[in-house]
Amino acid sequence: MADPAGKADKADKYKADKADNDKEESCEDASTYTRLREGQHFDRKSARLRPDGLARHIIAFANDGGGTVAVGIEDDGSITGFRRQGAYPVEDFERIPVELCDPRPTVGLRRLPCRNVDGDDDIILLVQVRPFAGGVVRMRSNGDVYLRESDSSVKLDDEGTAKLDRTTR
Repeated sequence: MADPAGKADKADKYKADKADNDKEESCEDASTYTRLREGQHFDRKSARLRPDGLARHIIAFANDGGGTVAVGIEDDGSITGFRRQGAYPVEDFERIPVELCDPRPTVGLRRLPCRNVDGDDDIILLVQVRPFAGGVVRMRSNGDVYLRESDSSVKLDDEGTAKLDRTTR
């Protein structure tokens, strides 16, 4: 189970990690996100992932210092974008923070032009999640709470959720 204590320290670490990643991000090159290491504050997801599967990662980042998800990039770093067979529409992913997260976390959405592995013009979606300061963000449908643990989004049990709730109030 992820440890919800130390949220302020994680927010400071997010700022440092984000500053490091921002140095590379300034080039506005989607391939930058193929080279970043997945971890506490960065993750890549395929656009073939069911859009509601993105909610747990948004919730985990919001509850645990913030972070960025690059949608349209496979775990191996290949850019598959949104135009490949089996990819969901980008708009389905853009609705997730509003429709599935409660309360709504602060999320920046940016479509970044790129070329996919087939050489076609495409996009990736950058989902930049700010740390949530107003309590605990939950899955709207069932109340599940997630935190980041290294490069994974981990569901908290009732005890972990209660502890996180106490540390954020």
